[in-house]
Amino acid sequence: MNDKLKKLSTKLVDLFPQKEFLDPQEAFTSFSDVYIPQKDYFGNFSPEDIIKLVIYIYSYKNTKDFDYGDKILNNLSFSDLLLITDENYTATCSQCDGNGGWECEGCGGSGEIVCLKCDGDGTTDDGKTCKKCSGKGDFECETCGGTGNQTCDYCEGDGEYVSDESEYQLYTIACWDKDMNNACEQSEGDLYGAFTYDYFLNRFEKYIILNIENNHEKLNNDLQMDKMYATSYDDNPRLFISGQKTLKIFNMDNSLIYKYKA
Repeated sequence: MNDKLKKLSTKLVDLFPQKEFLDPQEAFTSFSDVYIPQKDYFGNFSPEDIIKLVIYIYSYKNTKDFDYGDKILNNLSFSDLLLITDENYTATCSQCDGNGGWECEGCGGSGEIVCLKCDGDGTTDDGKTCKKCSGKGDFECETCGGTGNQTCDYCEGDGEYVSDESEYQLYTIACWDKDMNNACEQSEGDLYGAFTYDYFLNRFEKYIILNIENNHEKLNNDLQMDKMYATSYDDNPRLFISGQKTLKIFNMDNSLIYKYKA
C-alpha cells in the first residue's frame, strides 16, 4: 500500500503551490484544503493512509524522495495531550439562559401596574380623581422598580458566572520524536505530566496536530496549566476522520481521560 501512496503523492504534490512546506503541520493543513472538496474520493482511504499520504507529500515536496517520509513513519506514534487553558471556566447562566434576567412577572414587562381602584382610568365612577393612584391610572411596579425586567439573582444580572470547571484543549498528535514519544508513553494516565507546553511548541517540526478539541470540565486540582498530560499513547490506535470545513482525525481509544477529571 505504501508504494501506491507514494505514487499518488507524486501526482498530488503539484496541487500545492508552495516551493516547499515550512513544516509537516503546513502539509497537513494544506492537504485539508484538497481533502474537503474531494471527500468522496478520499473517503476510500483509512485515517492511517491519509496520514501516510500527507507525510509522503511533505517528504517528496521538500526532499524530492521518500526517505525522510519512511523514516518518519518508522518512528510514528500517536498521543492525546490535555492542556488546561483557563482554570476558571466562565459558564452561561442556566437560570436566565445568559440574559441576566427575564421579563418581570409582576407587570408583564411594562414596568407599571394598573390601578384596580379605577381600572386604569385615573378617575372613579363618580368622575372624581382616583386617590389611590393620584389620577395616573397605574403604579410603578414594585417587583422590578419600573424597569420591566427582573434581575437574575444567581448570576447577579451578568448572564454568566465563574464555575468550578476548567477550560482545556485535547490535542491528538502524530509524533516521530523519540523523546516526546517516550515521555508520553511513560507518563500515560499519570498526573505528573509528559512535558511543558513550551517544550511542545519548541518541537513543532516533530509532530502533526491532527485535531484540537476545546472543552470544559471539572478537573483534578493537581493539574497545572503549563503542563501537557498524556491521556493516551499508542503505536496503532483506532482513528476516525471527521470534519466539514477542515480535516480532523480523532483517536477513538482515549480511555484514560477519566483519570484527569475531578
